[in-house]
Amino acid sequence: MLLGLGHDGHIASIFPKDLKLKSKRITATVIRKDFQRITLNINTINLAKNIFLWLPSKKITKIFIKKKNQKNKKIPVAFLKKNKSTIFLRRR
Repeated sequence: MLLGLGHDGHIASIFPKDLKLKSKRITATVIRKDFQRITLNINTINLAKNIFLWLPSKKITKIFIKKKNQKNKKIPVAFLKKNKSTIFLRRR
């Protein structure tokens, strides 16, 4: 599975306020004022054989590092299974 990271730390349209880790449903609907999306829940994403997180710019890479180091905040990317995840990031 190939995922990208949003500016607020979201992946696969799973936003920090929408973490539904115990959901038994495979998909979830995300409805906001400006969009509607269907996404997989984090449990389903973690069933993938491999998870690739693509951070294509320095800006997104900095956001990932900043969010990852915030211990008090729960962000969706933090719930990816580490043994299945590979991160591709841009350092320059």
